[in-house]
Amino acid sequence: MAKIETALKPLASTREDKEASLLVDIHSEQYLKLIMYRQLRLSLALFGVFFIILAGLPLVNYYLPTVANVRVFGFTISWLALGVLFYPVTWAVAYIYVKRSLKLEHQIAQEVAQSKGR
Repeated sequence: MAKIETALKPLASTREDKEASLLVDIHSEQYLKLIMYRQLRLSLALFGVFFIILAGLPLVNYYLPTVANVRVFGFTISWLALGVLFYPVTWAVAYIYVKRSLKLEHQIAQEVAQSKGR
């Protein structure tokens, strides 16, 4: 009965209070929404980094053509970035997302376990 009352309790005004009030049970909808919210924040942050890198290449080509046309291993830097470096950067962003996402889930599960122990 206490779990239901806690789940139905109105949410507080600050984010920390909201998250603390949602920590009811790892099988609850509130828990799922909390994980999804934190993973969305992580996704948007990593998307921002990826977008800056991706949008930066045309800007370098436009504003710094002498830098973009420097040859490295027979390729211009712009083609080297697009053809070779793009894939490792994509894999690195994906790897960081997976690692941090799992860490977030673990942290939230620990917070739920600690809130149950109160």
